[in-house]
Amino acid sequence: MRTLAKVLYDFDEVHLRAIAWLRGAEASGTSRPELAGQLAEALLREDSIQQALRGMTPEERQALADLQRAGGALRAHVFQHRYGPIRRFGPGRLEREKPWLAPAGPAELLWYKGFLGRGFAQMGEDMVETIFIPTDLLPLLPDLSGERTAGTYPEPIAETPAGIQWKAGAGLMDILHILLFIQLYHPRTGEGVPLAESEAQRLAGRLSQPDAPYVKVRLALLLQLCQELNLTQAKEGRLSLHPQSSRQWLKLPRSHQQRSLLEAWRESSEWNDLRHVPGLQCEPTGWSNDPRASRQRFLSHLKGLAPDSPYRTADLVEYLRLEDPDFQRPDGDYQSWYIRDAASGELLRGFETWDKVEGALIRFYLEGPLFWLGAVELGEDPAGAPACFRLTDAGARFISGAPEPEQALPAPAAHLHEGLVLELHPESPLYYALQLARFAERAGHAQQYRITPASLLTARQQGINLPAIQRFIEHACGRPLAQPEQEMLARWWEAGTRLRMTRWVALEFADAEVLKWLKERLPALFAAAVELGPAKVLLPEAQARRLAREAKSLGIAFTFTT
Repeated sequence: MRTLAKVLYDFDEVHLRAIAWLRGAEASGTSRPELAGQLAEALLREDSIQQALRGMTPEERQALADLQRAGGALRAHVFQHRYGPIRRFGPGRLEREKPWLAPAGPAELLWYKGFLGRGFAQMGEDMVETIFIPTDLLPLLPDLSGERTAGTYPEPIAETPAGIQWKAGAGLMDILHILLFIQLYHPRTGEGVPLAESEAQRLAGRLSQPDAPYVKVRLALLLQLCQELNLTQAKEGRLSLHPQSSRQWLKLPRSHQQRSLLEAWRESSEWNDLRHVPGLQCEPTGWSNDPRASRQRFLSHLKGLAPDSPYRTADLVEYLRLEDPDFQRPDGDYQSWYIRDAASGELLRGFETWDKVEGALIRFYLEGPLFWLGAVELGEDPAGAPACFRLTDAGARFISGAPEPEQALPAPAAHLHEGLVLELHPESPLYYALQLARFAERAGHAQQYRITPASLLTARQQGINLPAIQRFIEHACGRPLAQPEQEMLARWWEAGTRLRMTRWVALEFADAEVLKWLKERLPALFAAAVELGPAKVLLPEAQARRLAREAKSLGIAFTFTT
């Protein structure tokens, strides 16, 4: 940043005389340097500053307050987005059009009143164009922090709109479905992706709400987080569970499991949210973004949200547009990223497309990962479109960095009901649900599993034996099985391997009328018959022999031929 005199030295004479006219300052110099020096001295006088401040609009004062809050300078595109453009004019056009008489906004009005400079400065790791208050003018200004700030933090909705239905994500249960699928089928991996396309389609259908929008994106995120947490491993083209780390993770309390998923997403450099935003098409033309830094900068703005209080998504988007529009582009570059509108093919470049890119990314953060992983709940309008959101208690702890509350694991983890139905405690670790699903099937209630002869076949397929199943049930329920329960379990275990085989024989009569005559007189014998033609039927062998005996009592002795 520079002093006022150095700023004014860069202006042409028409610009300098416009400033003098607007500020009521003496400017008798005949050369541009002389005029700039006289004007700088006049504009820095306290009475001149106070008079100018008294004549400012609230928007002008707010613009200066924003610059004060930022230490005196803001990125040029951010400042001009909030307070209007500062147009560039050559000397001739400047004299003809006199833009100070009809400024484009508060920024341009301050520009022609001598309160602003424009230049390049180092911000972070980037050299960017800035709008600034000259360094010798800045300490002379009163504290304007009482002015309304540009980005007003979202306020909770006083009254939730009628018809809103709140929905919670099911990330933990989806992880359970994923790990169980991998455990049972050892699916094939894809090239550069965790699963082959056909395997991913099969798995997507097993997730909660498989018909919900963007289920493929949800599955891709959860698979990536499984990798980040070292729950899965790929070997020889197949995906399997990592034996040690997956077992340790599955035995954690559910609140810790959920927190680990959220933290894995926050810290991931591999998962790129921007490239999964619905409606955007990111073209690989050499540009790159930093998904981890963008995600963390966005999350830092959620710390002021009150848990369980509803907020409008649009309010949060608007707050970030004004307060931190560059949260994913620290260099302020809105030109070199090749992102298209997937529907129209329009290339989304320039700050004017912010809502279509950054705004869409914010909505995706809320309606995608944060919702899927249980940090927020979504309020949907009667048409099913997300209209508002609220931070859950788990989400509030994640955002603030507060530790998860210590809690004892429920004991017992499950209860055994009549008919070999096991009901898990709602807070039992996923370990029990995963193990149960290997030899039992879901039974209506979300936490209930029923053991059946068919489900025990799944156990046999995995090499699980009956004693291991009984030991697990007793461990989960904290008691030995009663004798009737043991007997039922053993009976159903054997039921899956017992097979009764019945021979069937085909009977073909010389004439269809003969068959019709017999059916009329011996209908019970033909009850299980399968018609193969007008004179041909299929009967169990025992029934066919009985037919021969019954027919003989009617005076008919069949002659059998093959």
